[in-house]
Amino acid sequence: MTVTGYPPTENLIYKIAYELRQYRLIGINVDGIQPVVYEAIGPDWVKQFMKHHPQLKMVYSKTIEASQVKDITYDALERFYNELRYVNNTFKIHGKTA
Repeated sequence: MTVTGYPPTENLIYKIAYELRQYRLIGINVDGIQPVVYEAIGPDWVKQFMKHHPQLKMVYSKTIEASQVKDITYDALERFYNELRYVNNTFKIHGKTA
């Protein structure tokens, strides 16, 4: 789970793997020795990783249609969040705090 409480996306898993590899090189690659170089993470790496770790879950993000984006206005968002605040307060719904 991510900080948001949702499973990570495939893109996030890829970025984490890349950063972890880069972090491992900090103590290895020093002046005077042959530097360690990793192969690039392949396009199927995340799928293979998830296949080897079935206990892990991820979500696939969906793109927002352009027609949906153009219909979003400040007034529509304000109404939505006012209604959300009303429902949260009425039913005493509060998110988890860290």
